[in-house]
Amino acid sequence: PESATCTKVGSWHHFRARGLGWRVSTKRWRRLGRGIYQAQTGELSWLGRAHAAVLRGGEGCALSLRSAEYLHGVAAKPPPVITIAVPRGRRIRRLTGTRFRACPVVEVVTRKGLPVTSATQTVLLDGCSCARPPQTNSRTRWKGAPGILTA
Repeated sequence: PESATCTKVGSWHHFRARGLGWRVSTKRWRRLGRGIYQAQTGELSWLGRAHAAVLRGGEGCALSLRSAEYLHGVAAKPPPVITIAVPRGRRIRRLTGTRFRACPVVEVVTRKGLPVTSATQTVLLDGCSCARPPQTNSRTRWKGAPGILTA
């Protein structure tokens, strides 16, 4: 899949020991963050950026809110800021264009090869967000989506 354009390696010492430092010095790979590299040349797609954010978040994290809505097929275009739900208590230094959000429980499904919050959790997380004006309520966006029951 297109999201396989990023790779995560351990420490810089591990990276150099594997003989991969030349890929960065010759600009074949681009460093996106600590231990995360873009393994292709050219501009990174939204899916590639999302994959890098998931790698940064680590085990148990998933794309959430508008990012999840896009991958569930509810939103027509990808959001400019990629949001990741992470288990509570984890501290993560974000990548440019990403936001990490602590979440007590993350229900994960896979869409386009990436972990995404389930449709139910996406609606509940977004519906509880105080940052959204009422007219962009997630229930309105999800109304009529496959597998979603509305009252």
